[in-house]
Amino acid sequence: MKLFKILAATAIIFGASSVWADLIREDSTACSPTIHLKVPATWINAFISLGDTAIAFPKADANGWSTISLADKSITKNATKFFINNNSGRSCYKHACISPEGIYKSTIYEYFTCSTFKEDNAEVWIQEHPDPSKKYQIYMTYKEPVIHDFYVFVPNNQSWLIGNPIIEENGKPHEMYPDPSYLGWYIRRYIDEEIPSSVLIYHEGDEDKKEAIGVNGEWETSATPTPIPLVAFFELFSSEPDYSNALYFVADKEEASKLPAGNDGWYIKHPTSEGSNMRELIATIYDSDASLHGAFSCAPGWTMEREASGKSNYNACYYPTAKYPTTSVADTVIPCIGVTTGMVESSLDAKTKKLKLTAKGQKCFGDQADEAFAALFTATPGINESYYFAIPFYKNYYGKLEFDSDYQQSKGAKVPGGFYPAEVPPDDDMMLSERLPAAESKRRAEGPVFYCSDPSKNSKTPDGLRTIDATQKVPAYKLICNGPGWDKGIDCEGIYIKGGEFGMGNSLTPLGTEISEKIGVSWIEDGWGWSCAYDAPIDWLHYKDGTETPVLPQDQYGTPRWMSIELHNDSAESAILTTAGRNHHFCLESHATFKYRKGLNFSIVGNDDIWVYINNKLAVDVGGVHISAPGYVDVDKFLPSAKLGDVYDIDIYYCNRRNPTSTLQIATNMILEQSIISPDPYAIASRRTSSDFSQFRVAKTGTLEIAIITSKQNATRQYALIDMKGQVLSTGSLNSIETRVKVPTSGTYIVKVGHNYKKVNVR
Repeated sequence: MKLFKILAATAIIFGASSVWADLIREDSTACSPTIHLKVPATWINAFISLGDTAIAFPKADANGWSTISLADKSITKNATKFFINNNSGRSCYKHACISPEGIYKSTIYEYFTCSTFKEDNAEVWIQEHPDPSKKYQIYMTYKEPVIHDFYVFVPNNQSWLIGNPIIEENGKPHEMYPDPSYLGWYIRRYIDEEIPSSVLIYHEGDEDKKEAIGVNGEWETSATPTPIPLVAFFELFSSEPDYSNALYFVADKEEASKLPAGNDGWYIKHPTSEGSNMRELIATIYDSDASLHGAFSCAPGWTMEREASGKSNYNACYYPTAKYPTTSVADTVIPCIGVTTGMVESSLDAKTKKLKLTAKGQKCFGDQADEAFAALFTATPGINESYYFAIPFYKNYYGKLEFDSDYQQSKGAKVPGGFYPAEVPPDDDMMLSERLPAAESKRRAEGPVFYCSDPSKNSKTPDGLRTIDATQKVPAYKLICNGPGWDKGIDCEGIYIKGGEFGMGNSLTPLGTEISEKIGVSWIEDGWGWSCAYDAPIDWLHYKDGTETPVLPQDQYGTPRWMSIELHNDSAESAILTTAGRNHHFCLESHATFKYRKGLNFSIVGNDDIWVYINNKLAVDVGGVHISAPGYVDVDKFLPSAKLGDVYDIDIYYCNRRNPTSTLQIATNMILEQSIISPDPYAIASRRTSSDFSQFRVAKTGTLEIAIITSKQNATRQYALIDMKGQVLSTGSLNSIETRVKVPTSGTYIVKVGHNYKKVNVR
């Protein structure tokens, strides 16, 4: 942060001009607007870049507005257009600009001009759009905006877990959105609009409003909830001395009972209540390595020569001693590269939950195909080690439970990005087999890749492959591949080998054109982040090239992908690394159930093999060795005869069989339940003893400190402190019945002991 401020200060000293400049038309007549700006939260400074002049915005007023008037009598330089940036320069590199087309754009095709404003000497207010559904757009008005915020803490129970609440305003529905700062809270923001006089709040799936919330919250005693007279409430509370155009309503009965009496759940300052938007899915990991099992491989480093010769599809870590070889030599294209459908049977045995290969699938695994394949998902001595792993899910902006490895920092990894559940060995109580050191080998690794947007002028989908589908509420790239549960994409057989199949330069390939037409979006380059590195999402980290060292966002030499490698010659491609790399070669399975209701869907993205069964029928079929590829299920179409409220199985199988990347993204509006955590519920029974530490509690003990309280001390038992993005902040031993742990700042944290989690708020 200190370096960031030094760089910003340097920009002010050397880049900004103290000479004022006016905004003029082509005929040199001035229009002289006055600009009020709310500086974006991620910026330290802001400037008007007008011609070759940079004018720094001054300190903001009490309402957060910083003002520059271009009607200055000492004008000596003029320009016909301007934009606003954060670096006092004349470029918009790396999300540094505001223009009429939006904020955080990497390239600018539009500028503010005299014609932007409705009249000469206009007074204009410009800010990031306060509507959370209009991210990266600007909100420009000719009088200071009036914004009212209505926050609701919904009942902290399963009915309200999936989907965002709906607020019915004078009979018309409007979606609420999660408060990014507090779990369990949702916001409806009224932006220069009338506040409704009558409001009810209900959850997705409750179209009949049988569980709707009115003015009395969850503790309503009448059969029909009493509507909230919201405009009257804002008027009533506006006379309070601390009122700031916001109301907070705690509608959960239990949480409301903990707060000061007499308020009936209503406040003008944020109360301390927080819910939980986190759940976990227990999976079984089968950790192996290319030196142990021949179905695992390593991709050679990419070069133009290798690409032309086809050698990029060879196995750079071929071991002739490994069991179950899929090829007889290293210099052979590995079998079933690219998305390969039809490898497994379309039906799953409801009792054993064991996958079976088809005749096509047997060709992918060599002479001992059935035995080799079975070992991927079975604890097999000398081939793998096996243990349980908890995948954390958080409720995303669109109301789905989501795990996204692009933003997850795996335990033991230096930086976020990538799915590495086998990166460090688990606690003993999670192990299902003996340790196998060779399975824990680390190899060359590269970070995840984002998808390109479309910053072209007049683009209908400026977010490109990142565009959120209006119906499915997932990014468009997750809808590309057809399968048993989805038919609005394309046939992905044989693609996703290395990327580049979708476009080249600014032209789409025939395949890219088909995808664009099917999913209704356009993009630049070949669609993958390596071809549009300047186009990374605003929250995407950058690194010093070829390293895992993060760089500042404004560092134009940073790359959006980390690399973990010790050597930079060909020998590194087959090396087992000691101080770098990631543990790539593993498989995963998880089994859960869900209760059917209309509108359910399931999205999964990963490399390599992905198979998902719903009701023991294959729903996602994205097998083969490939880069990150998607599968999607519209449950209504996949289960046309499903009955409301009936319970169905969902079974997930995933294998990462080829480095250097590993990705897993899952998003769903299903509520996944697990009554057992593996097909064999007795697998770890012998490891459970009366000294099990699954029961613990967490308490705040002092400033930036918590205590993990257990019935007895056990120095061999480990805890982990995790932030709300899933990043492990610290670990340690339970060396006391009241283990004290420091936290870095106030906020919400997760404490993990064994495979159990507790949430704690530190204020």
